[in-house]
Amino acid sequence: MRITNGILQQNALREIQRNLSELAEAQRQVATGRRHDRVSDDPLAGTQVVRHDAALRALEQHRRNATAVRARLDAEEAVLGQLDALLTRAKELGTEQASGGTGAVGRAAAVAELDRILEQVIQLGNTELGGEHLFGGYLVDAPPFDPTGAYLGDDGVRQAELGAGYVIDTVHSGRRIFVDTGVIASVRQLRGAVQGGDTAAIATALTAVDGA
Repeated sequence: MRITNGILQQNALREIQRNLSELAEAQRQVATGRRHDRVSDDPLAGTQVVRHDAALRALEQHRRNATAVRARLDAEEAVLGQLDALLTRAKELGTEQASGGTGAVGRAAAVAELDRILEQVIQLGNTELGGEHLFGGYLVDAPPFDPTGAYLGDDGVRQAELGAGYVIDTVHSGRRIFVDTGVIASVRQLRGAVQGGDTAAIATALTAVDGA
């Protein structure tokens, strides 16, 4: 076979084009940080990349979930601490009134303070976090308690996945914390007993407060 200048030129051009193509590919990898653009470029490596990418996204979602759960649990714990303090104060007022020695003025002052305690309890039941009502169950857009202390939420328990197959409850419903425990009812019961000046009823109400 006779090698002509034309053949030599064609071979040289092909080699230049190949080098240019490899250079362009190298520049693309450097610019994008990706070895391949399509799974079909390297099916085995592509499948691994897709799998790892999905795992990383799942981990990031679990991290966000954990942050949200911690915020809710911290908020609930703070509310429980405040409830404990309010019930302790209500018990102190009831114990003072059970002796029957404070008179009408002292009784009226105790009733007024118990009214404020009841209002604060209801306000805690309507605690918001991140624009959502914490204790409304699934009904997060409206206050779960009305001004009388009636529960308007539902019994839904919001959950979050913190790992593959690991799901936890993120917060209790208002019914469980404020109603089923007797928190609201016991304060209201004590308030009525103190207003009536009935020492026996006050003692019964104090037992209810202790239970709450």
